[in-house]
Amino acid sequence: MNYNLKYYYALFLLLFWHLYILLCYASPSVSDMYYQYYINGSIQKWNRGVGSKYLFGDLIDFRKGGNSSLYVLGGFSGQEKKGTWTCSEYIYIYLRPNTETKYDINLYMSAVPFLNEKHQNQYIEVIVNEVIVKKINYTLGEIGQNIQVIRVNNDIINSNKGNIVVKIRAKGLVSPWELGLSDDTRKLGVYVESIMLKEVEK
Repeated sequence: MNYNLKYYYALFLLLFWHLYILLCYASPSVSDMYYQYYINGSIQKWNRGVGSKYLFGDLIDFRKGGNSSLYVLGGFSGQEKKGTWTCSEYIYIYLRPNTETKYDINLYMSAVPFLNEKHQNQYIEVIVNEVIVKKINYTLGEIGQNIQVIRVNNDIINSNKGNIVVKIRAKGLVSPWELGLSDDTRKLGVYVESIMLKEVEK
């Protein structure tokens, strides 16, 4: 009888441990970057906390031959002549400024949304260090929507141990193939030409 109790007790502990592991996998208590790299797989590269060096005012160029590959972690397609398509619900850009700033930052983003008569709206959120700083609803036919100037508070910029993670979330992505436009199966969001972060001196 005593032997049976030990057996059932060990079985209960083993079952509890497996349930705990499943719970941790479903709702891990880790950073978003860790989760996306190790668990979800939406980030293709990550150097575990050290972003590429960045000088405020420098252009991150997404055109063919540009320097965007130094900062992009995931969510983008390959560079093309005039820019790079985002092709995932989340895209990640990882920067480590050379100096800590005392000022707010303007984030300049030159990008054209994937819009046409069959897909007339594209909603995105621009997130910096896990804080939503801009919500944009692109609409077919609107003029001047390709240049965005986004003000980011200094506290947000300096909240991540010297790193800046720019994340863009695009909802309702569709591919040209799904719309019957071409054989391109990428789910396209915005066609990014450049991004720049610049200090706003008071």
